[in-house]
Amino acid sequence: MTFLLCVAVTLVVICVFALLSSVGGFLIGATDYITGFTELELSHMVDVRNIFVWVFILTPIILVASIVFLVKQKDWKGMLWGSAIFIDLVLIIGLAFLINFDWAFELFHDVFFPQGNWQFSVDSAIITTFPLSYFVTVVIVTTAISISFATMLLILSIRRVIKKA
Repeated sequence: MTFLLCVAVTLVVICVFALLSSVGGFLIGATDYITGFTELELSHMVDVRNIFVWVFILTPIILVASIVFLVKQKDWKGMLWGSAIFIDLVLIIGLAFLINFDWAFELFHDVFFPQGNWQFSVDSAIITTFPLSYFVTVVIVTTAISISFATMLLILSIRRVIKKA
């Protein structure tokens, strides 16, 4: 459950970035937030919105369920392992982006947008709206916050496990 709590916190960070972007209103259902996009760009943005609908629905559920479970169970060893595994996974993903951002970015899009409507010319409205620097910032900030949160849980659980021993 600790792993899921860390995932939920990560999703909250991603949601905040998305909602604060210039198309945040579009992601929550408004149709007048996107102007100047081609039909293909709009198609991709609809696919993005469909993913975010699920993220917006599942994140609070995961967040509340994992907190309730952790509070009731007080499974400190489970919290230790969950946070450690989460940190390892985020570091691996973060390193993939650091070593070859383009490859990791393409892999992400191949997984979440397999229909292939995510590649656009550099002068397109969608690339102008979301330049590479936007995504680099999202990855760096999300990774930093996620690892920081998981590290706090890791430290807390280590202290509790040591205290119980």
